Amino acid sequence: MPFCTHGGYGGGHSLEDIKKIAVKSKVDDELILEGQSSDYDKKNIKEWLEKADWKN
Repeated sequence: MPFCTHGGYGGGHSLEDIKKIAVKSKVDDELILEGQSSDYDKKNIKEWLEKADWKN
């Protein structure tokens, strides 16, 4: 379950790079968070985890 924090440039090609390196792995949709804020949207994070069927 990839996630990416950034300082304003976006996710770039991080997901594609992970898929190239981890060719035998299942790579789900990434979550991209802007790294300049500590006030991440908890709703978006929760939805992302639920979509990935994350169990804690």
